[in-house]
Amino acid sequence: MPASTGRSHSPIRPFARPRLFRRLQAGIAPGLLAWSIACGGDVTPSPVPSEIAAVSGDGQRGTVATMLADPIVVRVSDDQGRPISGASVTWTTTDPGGSLDPASSVTDDQGRASTRWTLGTQAGPTSVRVQLADVSLPPVTLSATAEAGAPARIEVASGDAQEAEVGEVLIEPLEARVTDAWENPVRGARLEWTGEEGSGSLSTRGAPTDSGGIATATWRLPTRVGSTEATARVRGADSIETTFSATALPSTLNLTIPNAYFVQAVQRLDGDVPLVAGRDAILRVFVEANRITSQRPSVRVRLRDGDGALLLEESIHLSNSATLGPGISEFPRNTSHNLLIPGELIAPGLRAEFEVNPNGSVVETSVDDNTLPNRGEEWLPLVEEAPPLEITFVPIRVGGSTGSVPDPANFATWATGLFPIHRVDAEVRAEALHVDGLIVFQSDANELLSQIAAARLADGSDHYYYGVLPREGDRLPYGVATLASPVSMGTEGAFTILAHELGHNWGRRHACASAPGPDPDYPNADGTIGVYGFDVRTNEFYDRESIDIMGSGYCGSPPWIGDYTYEAVLDFRRREAQLRPAQGSPQPSLIVWGRVEGDSLILEPSFRAHVRPSLPTTPGSYRIEGVDERGGPAFDLRFAPSPIADGSEGAAAFAFAVPLEESRALSRIRLTDGARSAEMRAPPTERSPRVVAESVGGDDVRLLWDGERYPMLVVRDPASGRVIQFARGGEARVRVPAGGRVSVEASDGVNGRRVEPIRR
Repeated sequence: MPASTGRSHSPIRPFARPRLFRRLQAGIAPGLLAWSIACGGDVTPSPVPSEIAAVSGDGQRGTVATMLADPIVVRVSDDQGRPISGASVTWTTTDPGGSLDPASSVTDDQGRASTRWTLGTQAGPTSVRVQLADVSLPPVTLSATAEAGAPARIEVASGDAQEAEVGEVLIEPLEARVTDAWENPVRGARLEWTGEEGSGSLSTRGAPTDSGGIATATWRLPTRVGSTEATARVRGADSIETTFSATALPSTLNLTIPNAYFVQAVQRLDGDVPLVAGRDAILRVFVEANRITSQRPSVRVRLRDGDGALLLEESIHLSNSATLGPGISEFPRNTSHNLLIPGELIAPGLRAEFEVNPNGSVVETSVDDNTLPNRGEEWLPLVEEAPPLEITFVPIRVGGSTGSVPDPANFATWATGLFPIHRVDAEVRAEALHVDGLIVFQSDANELLSQIAAARLADGSDHYYYGVLPREGDRLPYGVATLASPVSMGTEGAFTILAHELGHNWGRRHACASAPGPDPDYPNADGTIGVYGFDVRTNEFYDRESIDIMGSGYCGSPPWIGDYTYEAVLDFRRREAQLRPAQGSPQPSLIVWGRVEGDSLILEPSFRAHVRPSLPTTPGSYRIEGVDERGGPAFDLRFAPSPIADGSEGAAAFAFAVPLEESRALSRIRLTDGARSAEMRAPPTERSPRVVAESVGGDDVRLLWDGERYPMLVVRDPASGRVIQFARGGEARVRVPAGGRVSVEASDGVNGRRVEPIRR
């Protein structure tokens, strides 16, 4: 200790507070600035509140006039996030009639304060505001949603005291409003709708009351004239109910059936597009009312065969979304009474009878005009037998890829849904037809189409032949066909193209004026079908703006078929069946074939086949003559080649199987059309053809021969005898079929000779 100065001193009392300090401390708000004495006499300020944050209880939902399930909790902290204890928090609410307990509180050592919130009597969103006493920090708002209480009353909102004719649905729906004890709309309440005996029928969608407390019902009045009542009652609370009244007036309604028809693909309103026997159809019965009505009378249908025996009797009911009135409409499809008729009932001699309101459930002014046909008359749709479509799909091998048809019947199904066809006999040719090179130009496609026609004759087939091309990278699917002739081709899997090309085979040109080679007689220049169509297989309806299949790819989409194309195809197939020659016996024949490309006539090398003859059925300006080696006429044919649709302008093709004895050799064949001509001549000196086969790996061989003397080799599968390739130019790569052998015929242009390849 320091030395004494001689003065006396009072002892120092630890923690003694000077009077000035006590006064200073008393003048400062608690929690803002508390002083403490540190060693050596230093003082340190306490943390200052900088944030109020919600901890829990925000966003709750509860029933009006009840306490929320959870307390609402906030936290007070400083700018470092440290909790501040002892801070005074006040709670206020905008909720009318709501309360907070307590209305103010002090934060604990974790900086938290809480209160309990009792909601007011008004449903909807509400909030609580939280502030610190004596501190200018922004307040914090916590929200809650007050939901209506239990149903306490029900009242008519709208639809009371209406009137309508007997059996009709009231124009305005019945609307009842449910509220709680404080007149808040009650959402989710379920009502029971009942009527007095004979009051008609009430229907609801089973939905509870909406956010406005409204539940709705429709009321179909009874069939008796007079006043009636209906009651809406809260389910489970029989005393909470309200009553609606209505008046049923005498009926002025009259119902008739002006039209009905069967449709298999397309139909006109008068129903005169013929049906194909054995094929499913949709029956559409059109009912007309003399005024707008909400009633949906049934229609009774009776079908009888040609002998009058009853085949079917059934009642058809109208769609709930349909409304009857003056006039009839084919669109949408639910405007008619519709029924699927099985194909086995569709046969020549079919008779039909229709009656609307057969049981008299709808009150009418008269029931004497409720039938079609009129009593004592007959209603007979036109039904025809149609031959099956016999079609062979020919896989085409191009550039190492082969077109695929895994399910031939399914591939043809879409086409049969469009066209007047009952049955399809589809097969896939076991042998692919190989093509030299790629199909790049239109002339390449025309040449391939001509080869398919020649292969069909050489196969001795009377089927339609459809070449199936493999998909080629990003190239769009395409197709080509001979017009009014049974040969066409298209990309694999392209159902629409198959149907389009078959249409060409049946003599149909393009439907819209903007397409190449349009049909000048097609009724709609834009290619639309102009009538309503129906796909019975998929239950799909097509309106009048749909594009005809013969305009597909040129005029737009979606494609279907119009009555013009449908009837034209039916007529073509009818005539085709009548003109089809009797099946003769196969005999030695010469396949004579070629095509027209613009101004050029192309005569292909002829070859031999043992098949039924196939000769021109109609004459034309073209003439093809064969002269034998003695200079005598072997054949002389006049014909018109089949135009190639979807091809270049003026392109056409022909192929005939001309009877010719094996021993009779030709010296030349000449094709002429006016001043144009093409000719094939036999070489001046006879020499046996020599063909060498070189293995090039895998199943392929390279055939080598004198291409000048023999411009073409006809390569066949020796097992079936079918052509697999037309090889040209003296060298060709050939895929050898199973068995490891090929059969080869060398054509010198006018004669064909079988030759056994020499293997190296």
